[in-house]
Amino acid sequence: MGKSKSYKPNQTRCIVYASGISAESSANRIEQYAYEHDMAVIDTVIGNGSGIGELEYYLNNDSIEAILLRSVNDISTDKKEVQRVIELALKHGISVNCEEMGFEPVTVNFEDDV
Repeated sequence: MGKSKSYKPNQTRCIVYASGISAESSANRIEQYAYEHDMAVIDTVIGNGSGIGELEYYLNNDSIEAILLRSVNDISTDKKEVQRVIELALKHGISVNCEEMGFEPVTVNFEDDV
């Protein structure tokens, strides 16, 4: 897994976030997608005990434009936690894109459960 040391101004800056048993292979596959679509991978975060904290760091520092992940369940199995992270991303204008949805942005109806 790699990080972009430098990027072109027109590239979307993103992080790859993966968790679970197959996190490494998921991260590698998602990174490949990012590079094929001319995105700059700023970091690859493997979700563990500090994964949410690392996500929040990037969200709060406006250093990225997108989060690429396999599934929203990679963020957390807690629906409220997923909703909180997605709301924070939206607040900062950051797109959350899931592989299982063809890397389309995640949309959440905040009036219902996630």
